Amino acid sequence: MLRQEGGSHGRQSAALLWQSIQQLFNDPRREKTRRGSLRLWLVGYHRGMQPTVFLTTFFAVKQTPLTKPRFPLGDRAVDRRRFSAGFRRMHLLRNEVGGRSSDVVQAYAREGARAWDRSVNCPLPEISLNASFSDPSRFTGGVLWRCTHSTSKLRDLLVGWCLGVLLLGGWMGCKPAPTQPVGSVDDPPPAVGQPLNPREQVAQHVQSGRLTEAIESLDELIATKPSDGLALASQAASLAYQAGDPADAVKRLRELIQAHPQNVELRRDYAGLLAQRGYRFDANEQYRVLAGRVALSPPELIGLIYPHRPQVNFESKPDVQDREAVKRKGVLSVVAALRSRGDLQEAIDVLVTSDGVDGNDPAVLAMLGWLYAAAQQEGNWIDWATSSDSVRVSRYPAYWLAWGTALRDGMLVPEEQESSGQLGNSTEFAVRCFLEAIRREPHSQIAWDSLAASLDVLKAKTEVDSDAVEQRPLEEARERVSERLLQLDETQWLANQIWNSQASPLSREEQAEMFERLTGMLQKQGCLGEALSWQLLLASMQPSGDWKELRQTVQSTLAKYPKGIDEAELLVGLDVNQFVDQSNEWITALNQRSRVELPGTDPGPMQVDAVRARLVNVAQELGMDFRWFNATDPVKSEFRLHEPLGGGVACLDFDADGWVDLYFNQAAGEATTHFGAKPNALFRQSDGKLVDVVMPSGSDDRRYGHGVTSGDWNQDGWPDLLLANFGENVWLINQADGTFQKRLVSDFDATSPAAPDAFTLSAAIADVTGDHLPDLISIQYIDDPEVLRPIERKPDGSPVKLPGPLHFQPASSEVLVSDGKGAGESLPLGNEGHGPSTGMGLMVADLDSLPGNEIFVSNDQRANHLWFRAPGEDGTLAWGDQAAIRGVAVGPGGDMNACMGIAMADFNRDQKLDLHVSNFYDEWANHFCQTSAGMFVDRAVVFGVDRLTSRMTGFGVQALDYDNNGWEDLLVANGHVEDLRDRGTPFQMKTQLLVNRGQRFEAAEMDDPKGDWERARLGRGVATCDFNRDGRLDAVVTYVDAAAELLRNETESVGNFLQLRLIGTQSERDAIGARVDVRSGEEVWAGMVATGDGYACRNEAILHFGLGDVSSLDSITVTWPTGEVQRWEASESKPIDVNQRFCIVEGLEEPFEDQ
Repeated sequence: MLRQEGGSHGRQSAALLWQSIQQLFNDPRREKTRRGSLRLWLVGYHRGMQPTVFLTTFFAVKQTPLTKPRFPLGDRAVDRRRFSAGFRRMHLLRNEVGGRSSDVVQAYAREGARAWDRSVNCPLPEISLNASFSDPSRFTGGVLWRCTHSTSKLRDLLVGWCLGVLLLGGWMGCKPAPTQPVGSVDDPPPAVGQPLNPREQVAQHVQSGRLTEAIESLDELIATKPSDGLALASQAASLAYQAGDPADAVKRLRELIQAHPQNVELRRDYAGLLAQRGYRFDANEQYRVLAGRVALSPPELIGLIYPHRPQVNFESKPDVQDREAVKRKGVLSVVAALRSRGDLQEAIDVLVTSDGVDGNDPAVLAMLGWLYAAAQQEGNWIDWATSSDSVRVSRYPAYWLAWGTALRDGMLVPEEQESSGQLGNSTEFAVRCFLEAIRREPHSQIAWDSLAASLDVLKAKTEVDSDAVEQRPLEEARERVSERLLQLDETQWLANQIWNSQASPLSREEQAEMFERLTGMLQKQGCLGEALSWQLLLASMQPSGDWKELRQTVQSTLAKYPKGIDEAELLVGLDVNQFVDQSNEWITALNQRSRVELPGTDPGPMQVDAVRARLVNVAQELGMDFRWFNATDPVKSEFRLHEPLGGGVACLDFDADGWVDLYFNQAAGEATTHFGAKPNALFRQSDGKLVDVVMPSGSDDRRYGHGVTSGDWNQDGWPDLLLANFGENVWLINQADGTFQKRLVSDFDATSPAAPDAFTLSAAIADVTGDHLPDLISIQYIDDPEVLRPIERKPDGSPVKLPGPLHFQPASSEVLVSDGKGAGESLPLGNEGHGPSTGMGLMVADLDSLPGNEIFVSNDQRANHLWFRAPGEDGTLAWGDQAAIRGVAVGPGGDMNACMGIAMADFNRDQKLDLHVSNFYDEWANHFCQTSAGMFVDRAVVFGVDRLTSRMTGFGVQALDYDNNGWEDLLVANGHVEDLRDRGTPFQMKTQLLVNRGQRFEAAEMDDPKGDWERARLGRGVATCDFNRDGRLDAVVTYVDAAAELLRNETESVGNFLQLRLIGTQSERDAIGARVDVRSGEEVWAGMVATGDGYACRNEAILHFGLGDVSSLDSITVTWPTGEVQRWEASESKPIDVNQRFCIVEGLEEPFEDQ
């Protein structure tokens, strides 16, 4: 039969095997299971990452047949002895006929035909699939065939015949399987009426779907036939999994591994099942045992590189209400998916209601502690830490991440205990925790990011505390960690490229280069076993004569590093024992701590009422018509870096008539030129209408504009404007007659030349040197001419790569220090080694209640900066960054978020100023609350900010008490920077009003008859003002794809208010850094005169206090930037009225009504 129709049957055999491999890929355990007849072939990968059939004489075959083989290769059972003998005969044939392929095929065909006639009594199934095997390669010990798709009938015939003959030759050792698959091949069929033997009972149970009974029968067989115990126990584990009891399957496989530690296939099955159930660390432990010793598959190796990702694919968010689905997919897999999405509370709910908590599963308990820490649930975390069995739980990296996160976020004990010496340095202990996590999961990005952040804090502490980590080379360690973070990024990128080559195969040379780079990265990270496994994988894809040399390398490496890890290299030279494990001491302290001391435990019920908000766009009604354009012909997608960033607005009273005016910066051209097609806009308010006077006022500029700010640069009492451009920045000096004088900023700089390629997004005018003269702070984004390069495109027109901020050189931000004579000197923020970054947002204020203003900068995908004035080494003026030590450098887990907008206010009414920072999509906003010690802790999860912002790309954000109830709310402009809707990511997004309910933020209920708040757009800048002076704050919002909006606040049932405008006399005139405390009875409202105002905008220069139902005030206290304090007490003869706007002049005895 084969001699007559070899090509047809060969192709059918190839199709059949291809179908089997596809079923293998669909197995829940992801290629880990190899059962039944499939054990005749080792599945590998060729350079396109497609399955490869690898036939070799050294391949081991299962000795005992298994029940119901998953893969349809015929009802055959395998006999190891006969199979091996037959296959050796084929190997000898190849050697006898020499190297000619045609001779090999003919010899195999003759032998295969005889084998078919002797052994096979059933025809091959009729399967019509357009698949074949081609590209044979011969090497020592076997033959390699690669799966491809071919349209050539001649090629199909040749390679199909060849493969078919090989398959049949391999079946020389096969004989028909018995009717009952689990019965012995030598057992005769039972006579009619005789009882079934135990094996037959198992088979009958399986065929009837009674898997529990089958498992019980197998357990009995194991007891009676210990010689077959391994095979029978493997079957029992497999049936337990099929019966829906994965825990039992895991338990059985674990016992088998303990009894047979050298059994590779068992260990892979065990690891695969663990990974599928979400026990990623337990699975990776098994893979690391095998790494370098066997050729692990790409999914197994990539699982090591991404240790916190769920192994199970979740196309959408898991339905946590479907308990059966959660159990079926694995609780820890579901939790990993939820955690990766930022849904921490839902992940916690799933865990605490699972059997794993009640059963004290150490992996579940470790994850629960980590989630409590990440969700900032201090009370729950402390209960977890003081009740957990650390001996069992501490083997998991999540345990150490839980401790490290809690320590880093200051959740544990009052700082007084640490400073008094009762406890060790919390940051040192945090470093120890993150190092322990890395020892367990070398590729934990979260652990490395957190380690970097903790080392930054520790380094900053050593600069002020000589007792902290004396003489340790922290700076060098931090540099090595930074290098490791880059290596991790490249490792992940290379692994992704290799895996994605399934869809777009690499050439042989490209594939070899990718693998070489990846193995090099892994070797640098001390992950030697993984590096060897990738080399073995490449060798199976590209067979060569180097097997012997590779095996020698494997043996020598594993002889020196039996665990496959060089720990000294892994930990970048840091000694774990240098940082003491203080967990016992801290647990003792936590047990003694009263729960009432916990700052910000679970929010509990809402305390503050909220009313429906009504903010109506009246721009068109009042004559305001402005839209920012990113080019002469607007680009709508596939942007260069500067094109989706938008423009800002400044709210100022430029003509001193008591009514706020609006200035917009425009681009509408090519960056770095001053030939924009459209003008900027200056809308002067007159009789309640807005009139564009940009031309008659001489305030136009045609450079590529982004941000804008205002302030009194020359201290003449008239607000000036600063235009932040891509290209040179521009001063518009107010002439006090309704016009402006335009000057380049470089004209005022006595030391630095013009910067035609500067890329400024935000700016501020404020005294930051302490001389009470305003300086100019310019926040730069990128310093790289490559940013203007056109998008590189493929032949089909699609982009090769879309640019991101990390693709270019960062820029150094600057301070133009005023000399008091109309000029100044530019000084960099930071120094050559520390300072350049991707600055976007800016806030200048007195954040530490000590003399002098600080500069907070939100950076895009880099650590934020908090600049404090400090003398340089030579006594000159300089700035030091304390963002890390103060807690505002990074987000939860040490992540360097894509930070943009900034809002500053006393959000939790504790008289300390807090910072809210908007972030990128899938990165919830940071909500940094200030502690009594001047530190900041991110309370985004505690205040519910995470769930409101994680699916938004936030740009401009402002504090805005829309209903004057005394609690600062948030207005956020959202919109992505690229159109990724084909990937399921929204592009345009809705503007959000987030209501402060005291202990939690919620989305506002909008009174929106026109549906404006339901429209999704590309929001960018936000600025606040009281446009119509009715005591309700209004807002201006700019967009990339729509006209700017003036949102008039028409909310009803609002509370009382107080507005203050401060004028400095000894301080700079705008009094930036002045603090105001307003008191009524036990209630206190704190405000700060600030500038920068976040992203690319400037708010109206007033302090607005919502007072709720308070109808009279007891006192107003102003602490001026000079340190002087003025206080006004209410009396019967001089009450402090509410619902007024007052002007307070430094040194003047009484405030007066601001007309």
